[in-house]
Amino acid sequence: MAGESGPSKRGRVNAPVTRETARRTPENRDRSPHHRGRKCCRVPRRSPQSSRSGNNWALRYDSLRFHVPTSMCQMPYIEYPKELQTPNRLSRDDLAAQLRRFISAFGVNIITSAHIRSTVYNPSAERWEVTFTIGPSSGNSPPKVLVAVARHLVQATGVASQKPYTPSLPDANLYRGRSLYSALYSNPSASLPAGAKSVIIVGAANTASDIVSDLAAVTSSSSPSPLAITMVVRSPTYIIPESYVFDPHGFGAYDALPLPVADRALNTLPTVVDAHLAGSLFAALAAQEPERYAALAAAGFPVHDSTHPDENIVYNLLERGGGHYVDIGGTRVLEERRAAVKAGEPERWTARNLRFTDGSEVEADVVIWCTGFGDKNVRAVVEGILGGGETTTTTTPPAGLLLGPREIAERVDSTWGLDEEGGVRACGRGTWV
Repeated sequence: MAGESGPSKRGRVNAPVTRETARRTPENRDRSPHHRGRKCCRVPRRSPQSSRSGNNWALRYDSLRFHVPTSMCQMPYIEYPKELQTPNRLSRDDLAAQLRRFISAFGVNIITSAHIRSTVYNPSAERWEVTFTIGPSSGNSPPKVLVAVARHLVQATGVASQKPYTPSLPDANLYRGRSLYSALYSNPSASLPAGAKSVIIVGAANTASDIVSDLAAVTSSSSPSPLAITMVVRSPTYIIPESYVFDPHGFGAYDALPLPVADRALNTLPTVVDAHLAGSLFAALAAQEPERYAALAAAGFPVHDSTHPDENIVYNLLERGGGHYVDIGGTRVLEERRAAVKAGEPERWTARNLRFTDGSEVEADVVIWCTGFGDKNVRAVVEGILGGGETTTTTTPPAGLLLGPREIAERVDSTWGLDEEGGVRACGRGTWV
């Protein structure tokens, strides 16, 4: 979240380097802009999934596959094995294993299952102090308390990943089935109660489409009690065929061009220019197959393709933060009517059903909410991540006083979306404390 660049006394995060410099050999890494002898503190955090490095990915739903080329997911210095390169799509386990290889190869100091108790910044000393615990939190053995002290702090907890959003509907106490957020879904046998006959998936973007495909894969029409699957689409959804994303004129450039050329093509243009180019490319590809999603629309799915004037992949990624589906085959499940489509907005619960604003109801033994996260702006969650505001100071303390999590949260810049210059807010650029 905070760092230092150049001679300035106040901390800020360095601007990102290109992937060309990030891929320098380990022997040269101390000369890379990423490595200048700085002492940084990467804040550890506790979650049930963090007992092993990489588990943030390894414990997601079993069928997860990335919807972008492997070349877009490379890490500095260590590339994925040849068999995992494009056209292969990385699985959750592929990414988790690569993270662990990286940690092992470079001896990265990692502390897992940590719970941050407090974070304090001393402006006069330009020093961060993070107090956290590791180990058991119950029983006879008390957790171990550790303190990390550094001149710089980096918060790398993701965007739209900490605060699940689930619509609050009336009469939830009446519902007798199971309601769960998509982050708790792993696979049909583990996530559906025995005897479940009907499932509603609320949402129509990447995660929702993956889960519908996963459920449909284990549901045979010849089985004694086939599972009734319904996808609830609350608004028209932008769908992009996988082939567009892998096109060498777009995100597939890293598989078609030398690295420095691809870097310049994808990482140096103003955002507005990049958006126009990407939008024009996808629109041209979609214009060549205007009936591609005719069967999907006939199944009741309100689909937008790349010719629609309101859709642009760069806008979805950088401002909306998602809401689209990169089609890796999930639309076939709906086109073939192996899962039903319900277009509309849920309004309230009943004992067995989900009722919609048009008065209709859909029966469901299980409802899975694929409705995204509510923390696209990290300012909404930074106080809790850094320890919950245990250090109390005034909003504008005199020089030399300490800043706690609340004061830090008040001072960091908003994240994601575009600023007045057209850049992504607080992403790879300075965010002052």
